[in-house]
Amino acid sequence: MFAFLLLGCSRPNKLFDGYTEQSGDMGAFLIAHASKWGARVPNTNNLPELRAEWRYKEDSGSLQVFVPSNCFNQLHSFLTSAYGAPNSPISKGINRGMATVTTCYTLQELGVGLWYSWYVTKEGENWTQFNMHTEQGLKSGR
Repeated sequence: MFAFLLLGCSRPNKLFDGYTEQSGDMGAFLIAHASKWGARVPNTNNLPELRAEWRYKEDSGSLQVFVPSNCFNQLHSFLTSAYGAPNSPISKGINRGMATVTTCYTLQELGVGLWYSWYVTKEGENWTQFNMHTEQGLKSGR
C-alpha cells in the first residue's frame, strides 16, 4: 500500500520524451550537425571544448537541444570563435513569464538557421537551448 501511494502519485516528466541524453563536447556535436547540414566551414583553430550534458531531438532538417544549466556565455563565445559574431544582437526580455537572453544566426549568414538562448523558468531553473534548421526544415515548419 505504501509503495502504491509513493509511486502512484508521482508523474514522470514527459517533457523530454523522445529526446536522447548525451554528455561530452557539445561544441563538437554542434559543429558536426551544422557542417552536415551545409553550414559554412567554421574556424576550428584553438576552439575550446564546450563540456556539457544535454538532451536533443533531431529529424532530417532540425535539431533541438536543451542544456539544464546556464551555458549561454560559453556557447556564444564558442560560436563566435567558430563562425564570427552573429548579425543579430543579443536581446534580453521576458517570454511566457521567463527571463530570456537570445540571439541567432540566419540561414543567409551561416547556411543553417541557428537560434540559441538562455532562460530562467518560473520555478527558478536555468536552461540553455539551441535550435538548428536547414532551409527545408524551416519550410516544412519543423
